Amino acid sequence: MTVIVPHMTFWTIIGVPLLLECFSVLPMGNSFSIPPSKATATSNSFTSSSSLSSPSNPSLVGPPSQRTTSSTSALASNRPNTEGIDFSDMPLLCGQTVYSAFDPNQGYILTDLLPVASAKKCQIYQAFREGTPIEIMDSEHPYFNPLVCKLSANLQGMDWESQAYQLLDARLSPQERNGFVKVYDAIPPSMLTQNRAGLIMEKGLDNLRFQIRNKGAYRGEKLRQAMQTVIYIVHVLHSHGLVWTELKAENFVMTNTSSSENPADPDSSGGMFFFGIKGIDLESVIPAHDWLRVYTAEACPPEFPVDELYKSLPRMRVDPSFDMWGLGLVLYEMATGKPFYAAGLTNLEYITDQLRYPEAALARANQKLLSVPVQPRTIIQRCMSLNPADRPSCLELLQDPYFELGQNLILLQQQQQQLLQQQQQQQQQEAWLPETNNANIPPQ
Repeated sequence: MTVIVPHMTFWTIIGVPLLLECFSVLPMGNSFSIPPSKATATSNSFTSSSSLSSPSNPSLVGPPSQRTTSSTSALASNRPNTEGIDFSDMPLLCGQTVYSAFDPNQGYILTDLLPVASAKKCQIYQAFREGTPIEIMDSEHPYFNPLVCKLSANLQGMDWESQAYQLLDARLSPQERNGFVKVYDAIPPSMLTQNRAGLIMEKGLDNLRFQIRNKGAYRGEKLRQAMQTVIYIVHVLHSHGLVWTELKAENFVMTNTSSSENPADPDSSGGMFFFGIKGIDLESVIPAHDWLRVYTAEACPPEFPVDELYKSLPRMRVDPSFDMWGLGLVLYEMATGKPFYAAGLTNLEYITDQLRYPEAALARANQKLLSVPVQPRTIIQRCMSLNPADRPSCLELLQDPYFELGQNLILLQQQQQQLLQQQQQQQQQEAWLPETNNANIPPQ
């Protein structure tokens, strides 16, 4: 069963405008978004690092019914009619070449279709830049296959995702940015791609859920390092005033780059901090305390109005506590080897019942957690508190003795705050400096 959401989008993926009306085909169990005319900002409001967080931006503030949208009636007759199409059934593009939105001479050869959990929403291909030697393309060594091309018919979602990565590029430090996959290029919709937009991205190995399904739960030191990595990735977003809203194991990817500088230790020259895990699929990221615009049933906390699941986009502002519940479910899956909703992960009715009676669901989860050592178990249970006010922040979790980052993170945040204050003071002083005209200054 699918939810068909008609909408118009001004697709400005990394600055390339294409005005199209389309239909998002959203399978039950995956993301739900509402038409921009009812729930979200215009594409233009998300193109700079300041517009996403600015409380004065009229298109990002206020009840969903009052948010601004683009005028789109002019090209309504040009819309691709995708109603009822399962995009996983579209012809494969293996062997085809798609071209950059910026450089028409830059092509990417699509080779293999990769398995993804959201196959009905998008296709992900292994990709190589044109001109890559055939011996490299034929190699199975992961370092020789660094790119993927993600193609989706949900142009609004691709627009949001592209802009979210741009925001990370502009706002995060290089060390923080290492916690998320890199995006190298964009592919505009075309006849070849069946009017789907694309991103050329860093290639991962598996998403975290597939990794756990194939290799089982994390144990011992690997559990500690993996939990610390995932918590820190979420902390990066929260520390910059952002909320993910779709925190689930599928949105973390295993990568080849398992060593990275410790972002909380200025003297660190390397190590295993990020532990080969990065965040991906950021189209749902919004400023903290803004209105929810995209959600996934399995990541919704108990305070979500359960009767509205996949029926509408509820008028609710979200803060980091929304993410902390989803983070707890991700950590639970890492520690136990099974998703929180293992008995019905794609069954909307099952998830709805669990959210309607969360005490019983948590009781079963706590029984499962008895096999997990007490320190990680306690951290997971704190995240899965029914009362949002009782859920800790990521920083509070990282300060737990179970992890190694706590004090370094506090010192780093203090240094960043001092630097920001100094920059603000300098800008204020420069704003008050009188303008001078060297031509009017008498010679000494």
